Amino acid sequence: MGYQVSGSGFSWRVTDAAGVQHGQYYRNNADAFEFAKRLEQADKVHTRSCLCCTVDFKSEGAHNRMCSKCRQLSGGMM
Repeated sequence: MGYQVSGSGFSWRVTDAAGVQHGQYYRNNADAFEFAKRLEQADKVHTRSCLCCTVDFKSEGAHNRMCSKCRQLSGGMM
């Protein structure tokens, strides 16, 4: 889902594609853009099964296929 930042001066907001506002009004565009970025990241989080131990974990994307425990045990080699 794409998020848009709009506003001017000391009043900025974040809306989704349907025009629904998310969060509060922000006093500057940098804070609004940071919030939009966090929303985009949250949309990417999915539950996946670890390739090593098959336990379900929250993955941040297709590149993240091992749970943190297995990643630690592998020493970051995978």
